[in-house]
Order: sequence, then C-alpha cells, then structure tokens
Amino acid sequence: IIYDGITFQKVATYGPLDISSSSAISVIDGVTVSHCKFIGTGTEQSVGQAIRFYPENQSGAAGTEGKVVRNLVVKNTTIDNFYQGIYTNGAYGVTVEECQISNTGHNAIALQTNTKPAVPAINLGQVKILSNTFDKIGDRIIRLGNVAAGSSFSISGNVATNSGDEDGEVLKAG
Repeated sequence: IIYDGITFQKVATYGPLDISSSSAISVIDGVTVSHCKFIGTGTEQSVGQAIRFYPENQSGAAGTEGKVVRNLVVKNTTIDNFYQGIYTNGAYGVTVEECQISNTGHNAIALQTNTKPAVPAINLGQVKILSNTFDKIGDRIIRLGNVAAGSSFSISGNVATNSGDEDGEVLKAG
C-alpha cells in the first residue's frame, strides 16, 4: 500500500491514517507514506495520532513469524498538530525519514509494545529514524516500548527544537 502526495485533514473524531489488524491471520506488510501532509486539530489526547500502525492481536517476540503489521515507511511527510505523530504497537520494521513533525501533545514517534505478561518484549526488527525535523514536541520525541533481542536501531541526523518532556528527555526505551 502506497500513500503518495495526499493531504489528510483531521475532522472531528476521524483518524487520518489508522491501519490495524485484529486478525492473527491477515498480514499488513509494506505500507509507505510519502510526500503526505497530516493536519490535526490540537494536541489533546482525544485528537489521537496522525498515523497509527497497530496489531490488535499482538504477536510473539521471536522473528517475523506471526508479525501481522510490518514494514512501515514514512518519508518526506509533514505532521502537525496531533496528540502523537506516528504510533505503532508491536510493528516489525519501521522507517521514518526526512519528515517534519511539529506541535504534538505527546510523542512524535512511539514504537510501543504490548505490556501483557505473556509478551514481555517484542522484536521490532530494523528501525530507522533518519534526518527528521522535530519542533514543539510535548513529550519525548522517540518512545520505544519493551524491546527484545533482534531489534536494531539507526537514529541519526535528526534535529529537534523546543521539545522533550519536563525532565528534558527526548528519547526513552523500555
């Protein structure tokens, strides 16, 4: 699935780009968001996320088997005025590159993991957060959940202004 050059304007309770699977059988593999604009209505929690990539039934920690949402790429995209910019939970393989994310009430990029006792940590695969610009992020810019072995991260070339939580943290990992 490729979204290219689309402007998403949040209106009322509409979630601009909510891609999720509640089936352990259906696999969502390979979603690209490129040259898009997401325009939100505020930074309150009720506004939600610009991009949500989420398995309703989270898979196990080993390898890619059972990973029902994987390989999200967000490039050259602008996100402004949301509670969170990009939110994933248990997704395998995420790239965020050359994006501008501004005015969030919470995290700019949240790569979360389910906290169920049966799934203590998740292999997030290869994660790349490269050459992005962040401004007025109301909490940590990057939030990583409980990460398992096998995950790898490349985070470089990013620029942030007026961002971070009350303790000045811009990145936190579980």
